[in-house]
Amino acid sequence: MGFERFLLTISLRGFNFFGLSVTRTVSATSRSTIDTCRTLFIWIVSLGLGWETFKWLQVVGFVLLVYFTFLFNGLVQPPFEFLKVEGEIEELLPEEPIEHN
Repeated sequence: MGFERFLLTISLRGFNFFGLSVTRTVSATSRSTIDTCRTLFIWIVSLGLGWETFKWLQVVGFVLLVYFTFLFNGLVQPPFEFLKVEGEIEELLPEEPIEHN
């Protein structure tokens, strides 16, 4: 049990380190998209190892997760005109990294 915890700790530290590196060099949008792909990878591996059984509801849920992640990040537009935001959208945070002194 101790070895599994050690591997989990190393995995989580690596994930957080590389996630912060991606966010710092590219953008939070890219990290969000990568996290979505990570969810797909974990699901496929758990199916392949027999830890889970295939369910269509999970596919529907994953498709919704991806679509709304892309919608939130502005990569896709809403399907109906009345759902689209009118006017210019103000950025919450600047794109360039914030330096702390």
